[in-house]
Amino acid sequence: MGGLECITFDAAGAQVVASTLPDWLIVGLSPKLSIDWSFLHRQFGRRGIAGGAALWGAQALAPGEYLDTVGKGKMLWLPADIARRGPTADETLVGLVDMCIKALTSGRRVLTEVSGGFDSAVVASALGAIPSSREGPDLINYHTEEIEGDERAYARLVADRTGLNLIERRKPEFAFDEASLREFSGAVGPAIWGVDARYDRDVADQCRALGADAILSGKGGDSVFFQMPTPMVFADRLRSRGLASLTEPILPSVARWTRRSVWSVLGSALFCDVTGRRVSDHPWLSEISDLPPGKRLHLRSLTQCLSFAGPSRRASAAHFIHPLLAQPVVEHCLSRPSFELTQGRRDRAYARTCFEARLPPEIAWRHGKGDATAHFGRAVAAHLQFLRSYLLEGLLATQGVLDRRRLERSLSLDRLIWSGGAGDVLQAAAMEGWARGWERRLRTSA
Repeated sequence: MGGLECITFDAAGAQVVASTLPDWLIVGLSPKLSIDWSFLHRQFGRRGIAGGAALWGAQALAPGEYLDTVGKGKMLWLPADIARRGPTADETLVGLVDMCIKALTSGRRVLTEVSGGFDSAVVASALGAIPSSREGPDLINYHTEEIEGDERAYARLVADRTGLNLIERRKPEFAFDEASLREFSGAVGPAIWGVDARYDRDVADQCRALGADAILSGKGGDSVFFQMPTPMVFADRLRSRGLASLTEPILPSVARWTRRSVWSVLGSALFCDVTGRRVSDHPWLSEISDLPPGKRLHLRSLTQCLSFAGPSRRASAAHFIHPLLAQPVVEHCLSRPSFELTQGRRDRAYARTCFEARLPPEIAWRHGKGDATAHFGRAVAAHLQFLRSYLLEGLLATQGVLDRRRLERSLSLDRLIWSGGAGDVLQAAAMEGWARGWERRLRTSA
């Protein structure tokens, strides 16, 4: 499922295969690599869709891909094949999550990030259900000074239900500096998850203080369990049941969920894109035109989760595990149609029903969750002087990856207050740091 990157390139008469590209490897082999600016241009704004390596001369294999000795790739495992297969196994979702977490944490001291939302609560509940783990694991929750980013009340409910110890930490203030942004340039692509350096370091420090050698998160659950409110859920049911679906409760239920009229949902379902246009260069999304539109959306969202495996200070301090992205859990949910995963009425309804008995009702059927948007927006606003210089005079702007004029308009206090956009700025900063790091490394090894 992409938990470990696989990068290959030719150098010194050999084919090199590696999971990272450290300085000693680049200096020692001097491979013919260069930054692929067109790749970065395609990536910007996508929030994680990965189509390969951001370097000319290197190839990043997709999860499930086999590469032969002459460099020809073949997909041996495709999530679309699982979606076509349909449900076949008798395992329950709860049983699969428990099995995967037990296997992934066996013999480890675990620290689990609990946000207060549904997905991380599912992970904590499974961890608490493992009898041998009750003395070891700890939960950790970070809260911001903004009230919408303070989820401690919900994290305490999870701790009370699971019986696990909860550590509450004030999230460190976000700070930008060039050295931190360039720190993870050894990756095949920009390290998005290391951009919040102070928070990243604090989690790593907590791991070292506790002796934890594994960090668990609920990342990926919103994609795997199907969080996206979309009329395509009814489109899938219409394709499955035909006109009989018009008499079922699912049509008005989807309309209420998506806050659209029944006629709007019906129109979207009847005239949605049925050609399955290729939305990414990623092999997982190359042959999905025969799948229902809701399932295509499911696959696209799942592909975005591949960015979670990128480098970070947390991942350097302990094994960073996203158990809801374990292959058995993913296959179980992929094999089920979107209208079953949502029960035609709300996000993650199937998973909520499965885990209802384990979770506090305030979390099992909670609408919404905390939001750190204001926190990050305030951080960007506080560092506008640095960011304007760093980005407007940076490599991405020079190479045309970013539109300098548009970026200059975005990097203003008024625009951030009224239009937002802090997420794009954070992504641009991470990409700029990666590009500067690689330019230095390639210049040094030349």
